[in-house]
Amino acid sequence: MDSSLADIEFARASQFSDSRRSEWLTGRLLARWAVADVLGCDPSEVAIDVTDAGAPYVVGEVDVRVSISHTRDLVIAGAVRGPWLGVDVEWADRDVSRLVRALEPSERAMVEPSSVVSVMVAKEAAAKSWGVGLGGSLRRWPVESIDSGVIVVGSPSGESRGVQVFERNGAVMGVCAEGNPGVSVSH
Repeated sequence: MDSSLADIEFARASQFSDSRRSEWLTGRLLARWAVADVLGCDPSEVAIDVTDAGAPYVVGEVDVRVSISHTRDLVIAGAVRGPWLGVDVEWADRDVSRLVRALEPSERAMVEPSSVVSVMVAKEAAAKSWGVGLGGSLRRWPVESIDSGVIVVGSPSGESRGVQVFERNGAVMGVCAEGNPGVSVSH
């Protein structure tokens, strides 16, 4: 891996299986690059840690947000100078037959069967933008509307955020940000 990663990151990564370790380290490296792009510095100058809830944050940069997602050998990371950011990624061909049952009837009425993955990605990106993740429940994060690649997701507290969702090369990516994020992707 890259020498710009800290010893603590390698130590944390050692607790994962080989494939998970590679994704985790790649996510940290991509996050450093995205943050460095936002700050205009070298990635080796960026330190990323995690909150007690497991959300990554940029050490010493109170106005920069970072978010990381990974799935089956695909990793995305983003950074933004702003109050919130959440990213998520899934392969478009993910089997969502069990997850579709977690959608509310009103959500199912809005969603084409082919876009269930987009809704899942939007919910996860929005939940990450609030710094908490899904918390094991898709239903806590209701879809309020879907229009032209933007899925508006509500939070358990009643706030709403728009998630830009797009598909490229068989992957569905969601970005929920205040500001213009830098995003890095690895496959």
